[in-house]
Amino acid sequence: MAIFLILLIAMSSVSFSTAAVPDPIDTKCATVNCGKLFASCTLDKTCRNNLGCVAGCWEKWDDDKTSQKIHIQNCTSWCTFSYENAVYDDLMECLDNNDCLKFPPIPSTCKNVKMQKNLSVADIEGGWWVLRGHNPVYDCYPCQKNYFKRASPNWMYTADYEVYTVNETLKHISQSGPVFSSDSGFTISFRDAGLMNNESWWVFDQIDDTVSKNTYFLVYYCGSVLQWNFEGAIVYSQSLSLADSALPAITRSYQANVGLDFSTFCSPAVAGCPNY
Repeated sequence: MAIFLILLIAMSSVSFSTAAVPDPIDTKCATVNCGKLFASCTLDKTCRNNLGCVAGCWEKWDDDKTSQKIHIQNCTSWCTFSYENAVYDDLMECLDNNDCLKFPPIPSTCKNVKMQKNLSVADIEGGWWVLRGHNPVYDCYPCQKNYFKRASPNWMYTADYEVYTVNETLKHISQSGPVFSSDSGFTISFRDAGLMNNESWWVFDQIDDTVSKNTYFLVYYCGSVLQWNFEGAIVYSQSLSLADSALPAITRSYQANVGLDFSTFCSPAVAGCPNY
């Protein structure tokens, strides 16, 4: 009974709903399936701060006029990075596994990718810096380095990067998940702050720049977290710089093969980054 009362207090003190956006947490479902975890979150200051911070993001839903709700996504990510702990992750995983979360949908359609070369995850084995990115939520964090390592019978993906927290300090984030290859690309699945993230990736072109002697791999991906769909694109290199001489070929390839304007891509900071 004590746990149930704590749960009711927690749910009444943190409201996620707005005039246009219903509460994403199914209260009955959460009470039945995740009551003890919700009570633990209520007793944990960091977890409470996370829920309160995210609730503040939902209040701005109508103000975000971007088609992909970029500001809302950045806001919720900022909260989670700042206040994430095991208590919060366990609660979110329970809510996710029991279908107690229903986000207002963010639509996105995967593009038809034209493969220019017969590339697979084996071609990008090792560690790669992200020098350019398309998605302003996921692709533009500083010091992004992704690893693809053999892990029989499949592969393992690890993403390392830095994020700014509420106190304006940098925090190192590392996420990992299994990679499953297919004929035309591969899929990656991992939990991010307790929520399952499912992505499909294509390494669709390889640019060997004869001037700089650097090789660049061009990647497109799309995926989903609950009802939020997204797409992104990144340029991989083991060099820390993108040579000007390679820009025309990369620009043409993204436009012709994915339909993306490369001039809109961000340039994540890589100077002075730790070599994870």
